[in-house]
Amino acid sequence: MLLLSIALGDPYSMAIDNIKEIREICDEYNIWLHGDGANGGVLIFSSKYRSLVRDIHLCDSVSLDPHKAMGLNYPTSVFLCRRYKDFNSVISNWTIINKKGSFDLGSTTPFLNSREFNSVRLWLLLNAFGLKGVAKMIDNKIDATKKIYLRLKPLKNKEIMLWNKPMTFSILFQIVPHSFRGKSKDKTFFYKLSKAQKMFKKQLENIGIEIHEFELPILMRYPKAKCNGFTTVLSIQNAHEKIPDDILVKLIKAIRNYYEKN
Repeated sequence: MLLLSIALGDPYSMAIDNIKEIREICDEYNIWLHGDGANGGVLIFSSKYRSLVRDIHLCDSVSLDPHKAMGLNYPTSVFLCRRYKDFNSVISNWTIINKKGSFDLGSTTPFLNSREFNSVRLWLLLNAFGLKGVAKMIDNKIDATKKIYLRLKPLKNKEIMLWNKPMTFSILFQIVPHSFRGKSKDKTFFYKLSKAQKMFKKQLENIGIEIHEFELPILMRYPKAKCNGFTTVLSIQNAHEKIPDDILVKLIKAIRNYYEKN
């Protein structure tokens, strides 16, 4: 059987695929549908944004990483199947791990043979905060992300390029120095643009603002570019539940200073 994995919050923009439409295609061709909810799967606990994954039950299997948005230690992962009997087809064959000549790292590292009790972390969190408390935690993170987006939006197409309107926990952007405006979108341009992102990220870290860095295909963001390859994009992810205004002011000031000086 073929398996199709869809994004319930992709690693970059946190966008969510249309589960219902893809389920219909999988039914037609007898394909196993897996929902990769490493980033957005925790929305099932949300009260305000649960509708974004309202069709999650249509997946044959789903994986969640509560350590990414719920403040749990790494790694805390969950794997669920729609039908109990399907677990028999996905669990590991432990005899292979201990088979002579096997190169599986489970025989020499703690990741399989002596796995720690990871699920107790999620159990403790749910018992300590309750479903309402966890829902508030997740909702506040998304609200904080949207707050940052609204503060950055006036800079769009001026000092920065905003590459998504956040559905959940992520804002993708690139700072575009003043000297880059109107330049030909060739290989040299994107090399310098990526270098600018790395330099700006370092400046933010120096003032206590941590952001993520990704390499995305050039043609995905610049369809009229004169070259192929990758470009560096910055991402604000999993914003703190309460973003102090002074942090936002420092972020915007840093963007404008970098834009004007470069």
